[in-house]
Amino acid sequence: MVQSLKKILNQRFSKKRMIDFIQSNPESFDEAIVLALADEYPESWRASWLITHVMEVDDKRIKVYVNDLISILGEKPDGHNREIIKILLKMILNDEQEGRLFNKCMNFWENISLSSSLRWTSMKFITRIIKKYPELKNETSHLFEERYLKPLSPGIRRVIEKGL
Repeated sequence: MVQSLKKILNQRFSKKRMIDFIQSNPESFDEAIVLALADEYPESWRASWLITHVMEVDDKRIKVYVNDLISILGEKPDGHNREIIKILLKMILNDEQEGRLFNKCMNFWENISLSSSLRWTSMKFITRIIKKYPELKNETSHLFEERYLKPLSPGIRRVIEKGL
């Protein structure tokens, strides 16, 4: 009997078993994307997490969903937002998509009440954009002020203090 992806995600199988399932059932990748965009918890978060582990860089199966993924950022819980950003970090985005994602990541970073892991993942994208557009460096230097760093977990804070 073939198990559905939703059942696999609900049973919380091992990472290897979930990856094996999606690789053995290619049609389940589309189901994972639909779940990642949905509000079905915890399956939506788990589907996003699974996608990050099985997708390729600039995965053609995700290209059509990039705008949708960017649009839902901020509407999901912290962990789900983090996993969506991880998916988008593996994609090649056009300028408009980069700009929209940059703005969302800036909002996440500046909201010190959000989880350290979401803020850190957001900073990874912000840093990528600053490297691509060095003229933004001066405009974003305030992001490393103590008020943004203090709420972070000690491990994440050490990485940032060492210079990303």
